[in-house]
Amino acid sequence: MPVKLFIYAPSVYQGGGLRQLLDLLSSKNLYPDTCLILNSKVPKENIPDKYSHIIWVNSGYMARFISDINLFLKVDKGSVVLCFGNLPPLLPLTNCYVAVFLQNRFLVDELPKVKFSTKFKIKCFLLKRIFYLLSSRINEVVVQSESMNLLLNKFPHKFFIRVAPFMKPINLTSSSIPVKLHSSDTKSFIYPASGDPHKNHQLLFTAWLELAKANIFPILYVTLPVDHFENLMHKVFGSGLAGIDVRIYNLGNLSHEDLISIYTQIDAMIFPSLFESFGLPLVEARQLGIPILSSELDYVHDVCTPAFTFDPCSPRSIARAVKKMLLIADHKSQIFSEDDFILELQKQAEDVELK
Repeated sequence: MPVKLFIYAPSVYQGGGLRQLLDLLSSKNLYPDTCLILNSKVPKENIPDKYSHIIWVNSGYMARFISDINLFLKVDKGSVVLCFGNLPPLLPLTNCYVAVFLQNRFLVDELPKVKFSTKFKIKCFLLKRIFYLLSSRINEVVVQSESMNLLLNKFPHKFFIRVAPFMKPINLTSSSIPVKLHSSDTKSFIYPASGDPHKNHQLLFTAWLELAKANIFPILYVTLPVDHFENLMHKVFGSGLAGIDVRIYNLGNLSHEDLISIYTQIDAMIFPSLFESFGLPLVEARQLGIPILSSELDYVHDVCTPAFTFDPCSPRSIARAVKKMLLIADHKSQIFSEDDFILELQKQAEDVELK
């Protein structure tokens, strides 16, 4: 008789976390009596019908605490609790096996040196402290990359660490093409990411501006909320965008099926993120054979082999990688001999009228 399994995910309802949660719930190895504790924002139509024990939880700290009480009252001796959302329950679960699926790198690593809001920094600090204080109750932490494994091995509290990335195989036959992309004789790139500061959109947009100034016009597609996209465009280009042919288009919030169908229409994925625990889009691009241009960072090499890499803190480096993808030669500095160096110096001095 299999042990009773609880999937505890009261704070997961969007982004890559939701996609992986739904992939997990589609597993044929999960029994109908598995107890699910899910956020009420999770699309109910995407939950398989076989589950009969689902507890829906609203967002918010009080609702989260109530979900902890529900879990505490329902677990039996020998139960397995998979915490799908970075943190274990606040209440101790005795005689249970507690595993945490850790997706948030902020809990075990330092923040990258980009401009985060004070509110976000405080939130990260508090969550990191909570994870530290509750970590002695964890039996196992599941991570998705070797980089995360190395970070956790430095953690003072010891638990079993398992590197076990997973995702549902991509099914191209089920995808539609609801978004008509712009026709062009140049290559198109996509960056499927949220607007969080560490995703580094601002420097990516700046790189596209540099390319346009050099009369190079690749297309860039992003998936940002409309307000965030407009604010970024204004910040990078100001009021002078009308005179510059910068081809950046926002696809907005897409379903996963629509995003997969768009992957089949673009030439490459560009991924300048400064900080990831996994990088799900990189794995999808790898599976589909899409060339990847990415940050030269460890999280990238954990999951894929990029065609070109760049310094994510340098718009010029990003632009240079795009040029390589476009087979455009980059300007190289002329190297002088020592004799020519002196001649050039003398020539320049002769051409200048001294005051």
